[in-house]
Amino acid sequence: MERCARSGNAMGAAKLTGARDSVVMLRPSLLRDFTQKGMIIEPGDAWVFSMWSGYLETQYEDVMRSFDSAGATFTKIHTSGHASRDDLEEFARQITARHLVPIHSFTWDEHLDRFSNVRRLRDGEPFVVP
Repeated sequence: MERCARSGNAMGAAKLTGARDSVVMLRPSLLRDFTQKGMIIEPGDAWVFSMWSGYLETQYEDVMRSFDSAGATFTKIHTSGHASRDDLEEFARQITARHLVPIHSFTWDEHLDRFSNVRRLRDGEPFVVP
């Protein structure tokens, strides 16, 4: 995060006010901060949502309402964090991973036979990178 902030590519909300052709990554907790710094959602703005659609009704309802009331364009683009077994194997091979730590899955045990360097952790168990 610090590297991004010092790269010259990141900027705060106050600097974005009035800027055009910008992409802003927004989470619900930042909406109020952006508004307080003078950022106004306008009809020419667009909002792209690419997470699980259930979040729209639970965590992103204020964001959606703000963009809707401004007349901004809304687009939902499906993304998934679920890669196929073949893709995961190819990815691990190409990066020559020394350790693979599976996360966010209930079925990893079904896929371990083709991975030689998997390190299973219990919930909350730390992993120290050697």
